[in-house]
Amino acid sequence: MTGYLVRRLLQAIPLLLGISMLTFLIAHLAPGGPTDVLISPDTDPTDLAQIERTLGLDRPVPVQYAMWLGRVVTGDMGRSYLDGQEVTVKIRERLPNTLLLSLTAFVVAIIFAIPIGIVSAVRQYSTLDHVATSVSLVGVSLPNFWFGMLLLIVFNVHLGWFPSHGLYTYGRVFSLLDRVRHLVLPVTVLAYGGTLALFMRHTRSSMLEVVRQDYVRTARSKGLSERVVIYRHALKNALIPLITLLGLSLPMFFSGALITENIFAIPGIGRLVVQSVFTRDYNVIMGINVIAASLVICGNLLADLLYAVVDPRIRYR
Repeated sequence: MTGYLVRRLLQAIPLLLGISMLTFLIAHLAPGGPTDVLISPDTDPTDLAQIERTLGLDRPVPVQYAMWLGRVVTGDMGRSYLDGQEVTVKIRERLPNTLLLSLTAFVVAIIFAIPIGIVSAVRQYSTLDHVATSVSLVGVSLPNFWFGMLLLIVFNVHLGWFPSHGLYTYGRVFSLLDRVRHLVLPVTVLAYGGTLALFMRHTRSSMLEVVRQDYVRTARSKGLSERVVIYRHALKNALIPLITLLGLSLPMFFSGALITENIFAIPGIGRLVVQSVFTRDYNVIMGINVIAASLVICGNLLADLLYAVVDPRIRYR
């Protein structure tokens, strides 16, 4: 297992390098640059050239990438072109809000999706199965931005049950109940808008395949209760394809928060991404991209390791 982990971590290095190179190139190919935000259109060309030299933007793109990579290797992601703040500090300030939103939505999706998917498979073609299938189909089809605006109009504008902004407002100390109220709408959008529905559909299809296996029929013939057959024998094998989805869902929640945070004005990584893209803040864009790419790699590695936990026949060398 140790050798396998070392190999996977070593393989992640060139992968991260390739992702960072591609992202850096795309960011610099986009029209405009940081100077378009920092200066006015009537700025003297000499002053503009001086600003670009100070920021290192006058050098060729490969040289700029090499300089950025050299800093990242030492743990320095650079400073924001917009306010001069360190990129690591900007990310660290907003990361807790994104983690709170994403992990809460992740837990909610798992709590509801897996049990409903199991019951839907066990009671195939029942009324519950039809309702669950319809609900999951709607969830997969709903765009997050439209669903978020719909919830705001209904539950904030018309009913006034939940606040329109996310998590907290600067200068106010919220109780636990206040935090829950602020999380209800964004967590609902992030959990249901595709993720919960996706888990539900995959759980149902995986369970339908497993419950028809010979060993499940053998377990029933031994006189075991249906609960034991389903949850002790069938579910464990049905989890294997779900683990892959779980590993991939971690970065999905991270990226899905981008839309949700902007709808509900949550000061997290998602809003920072949008602000950085519009202001061409290359260092911040690259810093967040490295974190997102690392999440994808870690999610896949975690899924591979969980295979061995669920199925003892799987061994890594």
